[in-house]
Amino acid sequence: MYAYLEPRKPLLISRGLPDIERGITVRQSIAIPLLALPRVVTTRTARSKPVETWPALLSRIQGVNVSESNARIIFHLVEETLAVEGSLAECGVYRGGSLLAIALYIAQHASPKKIFGFDSFEGFDASVSTDISMGGQEAIHKRIGGFEDTSLTVLRKRIRALGLAESVTLIPGFFADTLDQCAEERFSFVHLDCDLHDSYNDCLGFFYPRMTSKGVILLDEYDDPIYPGCRLAVDAFFSDRPEKPIRIAIGNYRKWCVRKA
Repeated sequence: MYAYLEPRKPLLISRGLPDIERGITVRQSIAIPLLALPRVVTTRTARSKPVETWPALLSRIQGVNVSESNARIIFHLVEETLAVEGSLAECGVYRGGSLLAIALYIAQHASPKKIFGFDSFEGFDASVSTDISMGGQEAIHKRIGGFEDTSLTVLRKRIRALGLAESVTLIPGFFADTLDQCAEERFSFVHLDCDLHDSYNDCLGFFYPRMTSKGVILLDEYDDPIYPGCRLAVDAFFSDRPEKPIRIAIGNYRKWCVRKA
């Protein structure tokens, strides 16, 4: 038994960057098994369905990360800070999987909050050499140019297609050069997924004094064996401050965050 999807616009299928960049224009009906996707999928219906309940296939089609336990932690912390004054930010956007999930979540909760996405969209610069010298597990992206397989243009198209252009602002460039563009903002939730020691240093130095009371900074790599520089940077930064990293666990997944006093 099948549902038939008749898209009126090009359908972007997340099967790797080459497919995403050129898109796929669907000229005939696509048969989708009802067991995998029980309803016709369009951008409008996708946006109206609570993002935290999206099935894996819908998530892949839209390029939104919701199926991992990490996403559940993000949703939990975003919900916790919805009533806290301030904007949201993510440093280390890559292809936008978690940024889009956060933006959809706040939109579906009728929040007027803005979210800023910072990324070079060029991959790591030479500062990754510091982290390589610190050891840790090897990884394919742990090199100069790592995570360069992304596209600012494609992500902007996804943001517009999901109706998020008014709430999401992408700020391309390296953190040391771009963070000051939001110098007048206050923040309630910041997701740091920036991997490197120097990047964590730059981001904590910028965001910490701009966090409102009870605001949360989520530290993606604090317990990551690939990037030990994150823990070193975070522990040094908070060594003389009242806040300390605390563990948050959902199911068998755990992350670390800081709640501003």
